Amino acid sequence: SKVLQMKKNQGIKINENMLNSLILGHVEARDMPKIPLTTVHYNALLRVHLENGNKFRPEQVLEDMRKHGAAPDKETYQCLISRHCQEGDIEGASKVLQMMKNQGIKINENVFNSLILGHGETSDMLKIPLTTIHYNALLHVHLEHGHKFSPEQVLEDMRKHGVAPNKETYQCLISRNCQD
Repeated sequence: SKVLQMKKNQGIKINENMLNSLILGHVEARDMPKIPLTTVHYNALLRVHLENGNKFRPEQVLEDMRKHGAAPDKETYQCLISRHCQEGDIEGASKVLQMMKNQGIKINENVFNSLILGHGETSDMLKIPLTTIHYNALLHVHLEHGHKFSPEQVLEDMRKHGVAPNKETYQCLISRNCQD
């Protein structure tokens, strides 16, 4: 934070790369003791980045973790998959998913939902049975991006696949009608 304050006082605009470097411990200052970063630290930083929509490169995070002796865990992988999926990078998410499988880490609903949202970002849908939760997640993606869709068609598709809409589904469909 001393480094950031000094740069602000000098009129230097703090960009995302500078902030990321400081956060991940790449900035070396003589008055700043070296604090070993653990997996818990990385996971907390990843969550903050995700919550604030900050961009970061998952591959760089993994490399940095290895360099500092921190091993990624289930939460780390979930955050990295979320990041890839936010960008619509299904290939990157699949690589992280494979790392999880190789380490015997079970895939949970959060990972599954991230992958569905990622496919929604790329307009490339998996051939998987969807639940109400998944339809709702997809509706949110379409609403967020202003995509046009037919509420009637969504309900028909849900009926056809034996999926019952819930309150959230109807709220999304009403929101879509209000966009016109």
